Amino acid sequence: LSGTVSLSAGSDADTVQLDFERRPAGGGSWVTMASDTTLPWGASLDTTTLADGLYDFRVVAIDQSGNTGTSPLRANVRVDNTNPAGSMTTPANGATVGGSSVALGGSYSDAGSGVASVRYEVRPTGGGSWSTITTSTSSPFGATWDATTVTSGSYDLRPVITDRAGNTFDGATITLTVDVSAPTVVLTNPGATIAGSITLNATVTGSGATQVVFATTPAGGGSWTSVGTDTAGPWSTSFNTASFADGLYDLRATVHDSLGNTSFDVVAGIRIDNTAPRVVSSTPAEGSTVSSASSIRLVASETATPVG
Repeated sequence: LSGTVSLSAGSDADTVQLDFERRPAGGGSWVTMASDTTLPWGASLDTTTLADGLYDFRVVAIDQSGNTGTSPLRANVRVDNTNPAGSMTTPANGATVGGSSVALGGSYSDAGSGVASVRYEVRPTGGGSWSTITTSTSSPFGATWDATTVTSGSYDLRPVITDRAGNTFDGATITLTVDVSAPTVVLTNPGATIAGSITLNATVTGSGATQVVFATTPAGGGSWTSVGTDTAGPWSTSFNTASFADGLYDLRATVHDSLGNTSFDVVAGIRIDNTAPRVVSSTPAEGSTVSSASSIRLVASETATPVG
């Protein structure tokens, strides 16, 4: 409990008074906190008049003849009017961050009811309204922040710590530089039709690139399969097209920087063809005997170029 709380109880019809009582949990003398002589039975308790700690509560009912009855105990109820404490430790104050998964964390404590949640907030440095990034409700109260939801610039972050009694504390503000500008990448078109093992090449502009991931998907698809990663320029990878069924594919190169920012380029509609053409019919027909022929006509399974 914290602050001012409402107490309520029920009793027999002949009750004329209810006394609300407390004592230190487990023993000690009972103290009357309030009495009520009218329905509905209730009282108000300002818990700030009590020291933080555990208490037992009960109600004593008195009827018109002076007989009394005592309710079962509500034991080990914690009064906690002390704010929690804590501060952010991740990221460090003054750090530069970016990307879609910035780790947030800190050191948080509450000696009474315990920490219930930590809400992380952000605002432009120096002023403006605080906006909630996310709220963590389980220890150690870490979270992640998609920094790409804001533009590059300087920002303040703070934790708002709430304990199980509802007390809150605003942790110290830290200031960060957000950089969500990824390098750019251009994937070189490998040709309309590819076969066998080829090299995929990409060109990266901008600073801070740490890797380029090459991937493919059936044309128009959304599930990408990685075919290689390069961690240094010039950016390239070997692509064994024979690992994929013949057909149309999209190719993609995604560049990552050290802050977790990414950008990509797609070359669409590239045909993988590792199947040799075959003759499906001929004139004269295969196996026939002719005395002479002025020409021979072959029909192939796909467009083919005669050799020899």
